[in-house]
Amino acid sequence: MATRIRRSLYIGLGGTGMKALLHTKKMFIDTYGEVPPMVGFIGIDTDGGEYSKSLKSIRGEEVKLTPNEQLQLLAPGAVDFYNNHRQDFTWIPQCNVNAISMLRGEGAGGVRSNGRFAFTINKNRIKQTIQNKIGDITDAQIADNNDYELLANNLPEVHMVFSICGGTGCGSFINMAYLLKEININLKVTAYAALPGAFDNLAACAHVHPNTYGALFDLDYLMHHGVSANHIDIKYLNNSTYQVTERPFANVFFIDNKNERHDNYGDIDSISEMTSLALITAAGELSIAGASVGDNFSVIISMGTLDIGNKKAWASGIGACEIVYRGNELAEIYRMKVVQNIIMRLQSSAIDANVIANDWIDSAEVKIRENNGQDDLTDYLGDVSPRFPLSINNPSSPEAEVTRNKDINKLNQEELDQKISEKLDTVRSELRKLIVSHINREGGVSIAKNIIVELESQIDHCYKEMVDEKQALFDHERELETEIENTINDIRSNGGIFERRRRDRLCTLLIDKLKEFNECIRDKQRHEAAITFYTSFKTTINEYMTKINTIEGLLRSVDNSLRDKITRLQNGVSRESSIFQINLAQEDVRQIVVQENEIVIPDMLKTLEGDYKIYGFTEYSTNEIEKMLMHYAQTLPGARAYLEKGVEEALRVINEKDHNRFIRIIELASRKSQPLFSYDHKGHAPQQDMIDMIYVGVEDKDTSILSQGGLYENSLPPANGLTTRRNVAFASTGMKDKIIIYNQIGVVPVYALKEIENYERKYINSYNRPEGHHFDDDLRLRMEHERFALKPQNSYDADAIIELWINGFVFGLIKNENGKYQMKSKRLGRALDGYWVSLRTAYRNEAFDEFKRNESAIKEEFRQFFDLERQRRGEDVIRALIEEVKTEYFTKFSQINLDRKTLDGHGYEKVKDLIEQELRYIEDNM
Repeated sequence: MATRIRRSLYIGLGGTGMKALLHTKKMFIDTYGEVPPMVGFIGIDTDGGEYSKSLKSIRGEEVKLTPNEQLQLLAPGAVDFYNNHRQDFTWIPQCNVNAISMLRGEGAGGVRSNGRFAFTINKNRIKQTIQNKIGDITDAQIADNNDYELLANNLPEVHMVFSICGGTGCGSFINMAYLLKEININLKVTAYAALPGAFDNLAACAHVHPNTYGALFDLDYLMHHGVSANHIDIKYLNNSTYQVTERPFANVFFIDNKNERHDNYGDIDSISEMTSLALITAAGELSIAGASVGDNFSVIISMGTLDIGNKKAWASGIGACEIVYRGNELAEIYRMKVVQNIIMRLQSSAIDANVIANDWIDSAEVKIRENNGQDDLTDYLGDVSPRFPLSINNPSSPEAEVTRNKDINKLNQEELDQKISEKLDTVRSELRKLIVSHINREGGVSIAKNIIVELESQIDHCYKEMVDEKQALFDHERELETEIENTINDIRSNGGIFERRRRDRLCTLLIDKLKEFNECIRDKQRHEAAITFYTSFKTTINEYMTKINTIEGLLRSVDNSLRDKITRLQNGVSRESSIFQINLAQEDVRQIVVQENEIVIPDMLKTLEGDYKIYGFTEYSTNEIEKMLMHYAQTLPGARAYLEKGVEEALRVINEKDHNRFIRIIELASRKSQPLFSYDHKGHAPQQDMIDMIYVGVEDKDTSILSQGGLYENSLPPANGLTTRRNVAFASTGMKDKIIIYNQIGVVPVYALKEIENYERKYINSYNRPEGHHFDDDLRLRMEHERFALKPQNSYDADAIIELWINGFVFGLIKNENGKYQMKSKRLGRALDGYWVSLRTAYRNEAFDEFKRNESAIKEEFRQFFDLERQRRGEDVIRALIEEVKTEYFTKFSQINLDRKTLDGHGYEKVKDLIEQELRYIEDNM
């Protein structure tokens, strides 16, 4: 069944983003064995240090960001570039200009404007890289991949990870958000921003808290002013700009290093691991539970139901953990131990190889023994008896006849060589049969090696006997030559008539001596041929010994490799690879034992490739041999048992054996998955309860032990100290080896972050000027001009806002024209437009929200205008106007342009509520 994956692009900004990307890539590889083709990574940093870092996957593979997943923001000659393009960098706070010199490929130095500067001069490279990556993960050929199925045929969802307290990421995340919208306005961008808790213990982090406050201030303004009364420009080079028309992010998840329980999860590496778990969740089946991760928060942000006063709620928190039981890892360890057992059994045997070797030497097909009174080889090579006896026809001079007889009685050397060659071929063929037959059996490598050792010993004995006997024959040959020579001399000296009888006896003696000599020569030839045979055969034996030693070495290498892999896997299973992981396989991993009766060597041999099986191992690499042996191992019932066991079965076993432990595991998972996000509304009350949503990804939600009878929900502690239960949604992921728990909480206005006052205090007291911690000095001045603040206005100002709103219609400072609401402000508007500023919507409630966001900027201007109008018109006219407003506000002054029937219809509830507020205010206060 194909794995369902959502198109996803992960962008990491700065060191923190790079770390999170690396952990996320590792988690994809750990989960799916690879990075799915519809998933892409881009790591962006000014410091090259993070680019070379790597992690180890659970399989021991090195995981790192590839060159096409990296983009270093180089800023060569940054100071000169700034001096030549000052007109493009008016947004840089003056107190940060000297810091530009820090951009020498060593990072942004914790200065936000440096991060944005590097981003700005590399904008085109960044844009092209993103477009290329989007092209890669939307390639039509991905649909042809049978391993994966798209969750939805839509644009990639973009997940951006960064620290909100450093230089590169904190300085460029807003630019990156709007660059993505410039590429495609429909891209959904979710931010994951690391808060400064994980950096508190690091040296050289003086900017951390001030940068955080400045960044939160900037981001809060943009999240309020997505549809602004006065447009905002993001400046780039050559006077080019991007005009902001909406919020930078659909959702923003903040990640601290501690949760509401004050559980501290340490440094940025740990936080990056948790973030990666949330990021991979956003791409997989679990994201379906909420249509798409964060969609529920996006709706709430737009609706404003959790806003506090004039402050929009948009900040969220996440937490995640996983309960794992990777049966495939245990099965892998089991299979490796099976292979180790096979290797051990191939190399150990009690069989007496001496008997095998001797029987083979004496076998009818071989017969090469030359000891223990046997002359099998020499007899094969030739008969020792001469074929032609000596006839002495000329006793007075027998030398010529003797010489000729010696020559004709010698063995034919060509025939000897031919016999040696044939015998060698036969014996080598039989030896191969012998070794192949014995090496491919229980203890085969040991048996084959011992056979070779025994054969080598036996051949050495035979060889030595041949050498010794050849020397004896050589010595005997010399003796016989002397005797023959003396006999010939005696025959020649007894040539008289009276010595004939003696000469005849000497001739007879010569014939006998020559026969003995010819036998000696022939035997010596046989021995020389046997020595040649044994010498060649010893070379063959050595070759076989080398081959078997090679096989032994290959098996030893496989065994050593498996030992390392087993240790690494056992250690990996024995400890959670992440602090946010609960590994249920820890108890099982050290108890994996392979019983010998589970392994049947003949069955194993049937699975090996080639005719020669183990004998043919020298043709393969250690990896190939390991793979062949593992292929057999995976067929065994023990391996299948581990493979078929998943996290659900592991939990059921634990629950049956120790229910209390089972409950502790669930409680631990709940604690580990608590969002690393602390908030405090600081005395204000939202209109509705916070959303505390827990998604639980299980293999099958209908059969999971956690979904039965509210087991998981009932084990959860109250949410954020409240008595209400958290919302739990189960989703079927089809993943047998893990349960993912993903907790989202939100949304709150950013002022509600628990540590916000601490950030603000350090921002105000920064040794640098506070303005140096903003990403855009022009925007900072605008926010200051509009008296923008993170904290909500006091509740008693609500009546003042509605009063401004009503008087705006009454005195002509607000109008509904051409389907859009507008307000008149010299402070925010332009003379060319008659100072009219668009509230950008035809919906009255949304126009009122925009009006509220600009209240601090225009309230004094509006009140001064109203006071002047009262003075100009006089009290009598104003009293008459108020009376008219009381009776005819809805029909004459409100400019609602909607009849009552339409107002009562679906979709106009908020507009109707606002009109109701306006009328009540007029009734009660005018």
